[in-house]
Amino acid sequence: MEEDGNNSVTTCSRKIVIDALHGHLFIWNANDVSLIRREYRIVGNLVGSLPRQPFQNSQLGLPLQLLAEEAMLLIEKGCAEVLVNKRLEGKPTKEEKELFHRLREDLYHQQSNLYRNERKQTIISMADRIVEGKRKRLLDKLQGKQRKKKQKKSPSVETHKNDGSGNSTVIKEHEELDKNAVIEEEINKIRNFSADSCMVQIFTGCPWSTTEDLVKAEWIFPSTEREKLRYHVFQDLWEKGHYLTSGIKFGCDFLAYPGCKYDIMNTSHADVMHWRHLYKYESTACFMSIFEGCGWIFTKINKISVLHFMVFISIFAVFFATTLPLLMNLHQI
Repeated sequence: MEEDGNNSVTTCSRKIVIDALHGHLFIWNANDVSLIRREYRIVGNLVGSLPRQPFQNSQLGLPLQLLAEEAMLLIEKGCAEVLVNKRLEGKPTKEEKELFHRLREDLYHQQSNLYRNERKQTIISMADRIVEGKRKRLLDKLQGKQRKKKQKKSPSVETHKNDGSGNSTVIKEHEELDKNAVIEEEINKIRNFSADSCMVQIFTGCPWSTTEDLVKAEWIFPSTEREKLRYHVFQDLWEKGHYLTSGIKFGCDFLAYPGCKYDIMNTSHADVMHWRHLYKYESTACFMSIFEGCGWIFTKINKISVLHFMVFISIFAVFFATTLPLLMNLHQI
């Protein structure tokens, strides 16, 4: 990597692959995700489930989904490109299907052997407790039989508790509990789990794809005036050193963090700025209505708000972009 003096970021020696899928942009490589967060302050949003905890959404994993503005910034810096995998658009061949089923079967046998070995180690480590439990159950069973015999011989006489010495003799005479024999018996009880319960590896890329399968995607951004304004705001804030994420959760375009998002999430949000662009509003009344609505929103969530909008001057439609910080509250509106 080489240092870029203008923006204090590094230049990649290789381009990061951004996969385009149905209009969305993803990064599947964990090293690339770490690189763009560490060197380029691009946060993104993890949207994949964790292999060991697939039924929860509080913590997510790969892939990393990027905003269009984030992807465009990386492309302009020359460290990424948007590609599409042509191999994944067609159906798998017969050879690929056979290979898939063979690999899946091998994976099942490997996990089955690991499971049996783990169960064996657990049984060996708990052998003493297992033998003691078997002896106790056998002793209770013999005591119950003796009580029934005594009740049949003298039902009116109360049975007395046995001290257990006679039963111990009976146990030794009728069944000798050997530790090795108990271990062998428990190991024979181990059953293989079904193939449906087998853990399946989640691939972060197509294992059969080659460099020839990756072609540049037909992705154009920004293409509208609204997108151009959004990207202009995003780029301006990024160059000022902010960490940016999507602000849709709070009714705005971007959330700007003065430092790393994950370092200040548990601190005060007074420095977190909301951004909302206002573009081509036809009347002053419409502008003031939205302006007032923003005041209500940002007062309620206790955030600093910044409006970025374009002002049209005269009939020649000459316009310029300006950024206006607005510390708004209900009393000022």
